[in-house]
Amino acid sequence: KYRYSLYICAMKEENICGLLTKNLESVFYVLKVVRNKSCGKILNLLNKEGSLCVSDIYIELKMEQSNVSEYLSRLQSCGLVFSKRDGKNVYYGLIPERMENIKRAINSL
Repeated sequence: KYRYSLYICAMKEENICGLLTKNLESVFYVLKVVRNKSCGKILNLLNKEGSLCVSDIYIELKMEQSNVSEYLSRLQSCGLVFSKRDGKNVYYGLIPERMENIKRAINSL
């Protein structure tokens, strides 16, 4: 289910409310990811703290590391989060422009 949606997110062509997309199904996928409670917690934490590594996120949110990694992968596949390797750690942060596009898209519905 998610693999198909990830594939659609990767096939970006049209621009809808600042969201590049092949069709509406990928917009729905992005909205579904953003609406997910755990993804929302991660987005709020990154918005508040800036860039964090996975261990900082799962300790702060009291979640399993594997779950945090999966949610970060989903957020990254939608272009909402970037990753940057620093030695052994991978740091994740928000892409502010994409978050603003999501907010505009939601408000325009």
